Amino acid sequence: MARSLALRRTFALRRPAGRRTPGQVSVALRASGLRCDGVRLSLADGEAAGQEVFHVHLHVVPRYPGDGVVVTADWKKRPRELLDRDAALIRAALAVK
Repeated sequence: MARSLALRRTFALRRPAGRRTPGQVSVALRASGLRCDGVRLSLADGEAAGQEVFHVHLHVVPRYPGDGVVVTADWKKRPRELLDRDAALIRAALAVK
């Protein structure tokens, strides 16, 4: 619970002076001369999500074909009715202020 609260508070605050948005960093990566055919954004909120450093931070990672970075997942295909039910729960939670 505390992790989610920290994440929500972090993104509710205005960006401090001198900090860049992920979009700005993405544009700079592509313009820098570094090899960057794409950009991966990675954010983990909570230990179950793979968070290892327990403060909110976003990784902006330059990517290109053959870069050796492997991201794996064991995605399970869920029935449409479960996806719709979960989406409705999330929309309801977003509507609560």
